[in-house]
Amino acid sequence: HLPAREAVALRRARIERLLGIAVADAEVERIFAALDMRVERTTDGWRVTPPSRRFDIAIEEDLVEEVARIHGYDRIPDRAPGGALATPSLREDRVGLAALRDLLVARDYFEAITFAFVAPAQLAQWHLGDGALALANPLSADLAVMRTSLLPGLAAALAANRRRQQARVRLFEVGRVFAANGAETLRIAGVACGAAFDEQWGIAKRALDFFDVKGDVQSLLALTHAPETFAFAPAAPAWAHPGQCAALTRGGVVVGHVAAVHPDVRKALDLDDDVYAFELDIEPLTAREVPKAQALSRFP
Repeated sequence: HLPAREAVALRRARIERLLGIAVADAEVERIFAALDMRVERTTDGWRVTPPSRRFDIAIEEDLVEEVARIHGYDRIPDRAPGGALATPSLREDRVGLAALRDLLVARDYFEAITFAFVAPAQLAQWHLGDGALALANPLSADLAVMRTSLLPGLAAALAANRRRQQARVRLFEVGRVFAANGAETLRIAGVACGAAFDEQWGIAKRALDFFDVKGDVQSLLALTHAPETFAFAPAAPAWAHPGQCAALTRGGVVVGHVAAVHPDVRKALDLDDDVYAFELDIEPLTAREVPKAQALSRFP
């Protein structure tokens, strides 16, 4: 015996949009009745229950195909495909992601793309494993949970570059992090190590420090046209070096951190040199003041 089928919703507007014709209600009901389907009227269309043998009827488009087939393909008008393009809306009150990326690239960062799936042990190294969303059917044990932060993946990429004799590494990523309750947060993060500047004759070589990376973050804040609305406050997340960490706040709400990576985390990654990192939420970071026009001065 085949199991009973569930009803599939069909809207009148969907038939008209896909077929380009208006089919009378009575005609639609006659078609489904002839196909041994049970039909119930709703406010905007029908609920159709296919017979158990019709395993090919599962979604609304399947029902539209049945209407087209019985009503007659020859009665459906020919229409050339449209080529209209939607114009993107650019909001003046938001800083675009492209502007954030361009600024970090101008400050010698390279954009990286890391896996959204990570190993539980990798998050545990950073003390970020609490609330990680486990996958029901992971590809492998190393990709078993969704990331709760962009930093573990970026730091792993930095370590891989260091093992290949890259002395100065600066990486950033824009991506989503995931919580066990299904919430997704878009963030921007970066990691850096090595010399503060590329080797050159005009500037003496020195190691990167906390204030260099803090300056990179402050350059992002300047894009909002209101950097004074942000403040740095002492903080101590578990992955950060004590005394070399700051929380970034806006309106009293913490929107991210900038810090030196804790020595224990660096040891787990087999990194000898200091590593500095930042991670910021995109949504509160990108709200900016809209410029206001003023009358021109009468004087030059």
